Amino acid sequence: MAAQAHITAPFDLVLEAGHFRLTLPDWGRWLDILDRAARGQDSTDRADPDRLLQAWIAASVEQADAAQNFRPIPRIADLPAVLADTLLASGTKALETQRKELNVQVAAVDDGATVTTVQHEFTLHPLSFSARNTCLRDALVLQADGPQMNASLYELTLVARSTTDTKTDAPISIPTLRALPLVVGEALITEARRLSDPAAGTEIHAFAKAGLQHPDLELATLCLTFGITPDAAEALPAATAKRLNAAARLLAASAPQPASHTATAPMGDNVTQIVINDD
Repeated sequence: MAAQAHITAPFDLVLEAGHFRLTLPDWGRWLDILDRAARGQDSTDRADPDRLLQAWIAASVEQADAAQNFRPIPRIADLPAVLADTLLASGTKALETQRKELNVQVAAVDDGATVTTVQHEFTLHPLSFSARNTCLRDALVLQADGPQMNASLYELTLVARSTTDTKTDAPISIPTLRALPLVVGEALITEARRLSDPAAGTEIHAFAKAGLQHPDLELATLCLTFGITPDAAEALPAATAKRLNAAARLLAASAPQPASHTATAPMGDNVTQIVINDD
């Protein structure tokens, strides 16, 4: 426990603007900060930098009053830019200190990975396509303007389904994950994404460029063409799914194409036209 207390101890900053105390949030609180900063954005993967900085300062930094009692900063938006930058730089330095004190180590093992610290030993395994999709569906929230992704819940669920205690092989609960030091949680989600949720856009583009069918594209084709849910599509026998996908591609190929507006020269009388009927 002494090591834990030392690692999570506040960092004191005595500046011309005052005496500040910085306490790194645990991983769960950090995910909540990211969610608040991303709220209202077009993409759950991109948080507004200004809101992110304000949310981080609100959750992590306190300022001493005249009696040296530390209290939250009342009006973060009014902080001088130089002071806000100093607090942000101090937070980055505190994270690096935490990483060194915990001695976070990441290693590839067989088809998985391990994340070890002075306090923890975790093993991560790649998820199946179905298991990863379950994480995605669990994190979808239906709102008035359509389904939205709860990014923090997705990351927590992805790590929880991917991770076990190395010594006991026991799963790690979401409350336990939320309570982890920030740098440990970030190491886990980085490895969980690498193993089970790579850059899907780049991967799909590479498949399409090579003329190959990607599993995600096949699933989407089945759902969009035949009006079935992802659960129903995944439950189909492989042979049936293959036939339906082939039929969907045939339907798409035979759909009427918009007339081309490109002018073409009329063919002369000596040109033979060859028509091939693909029956």
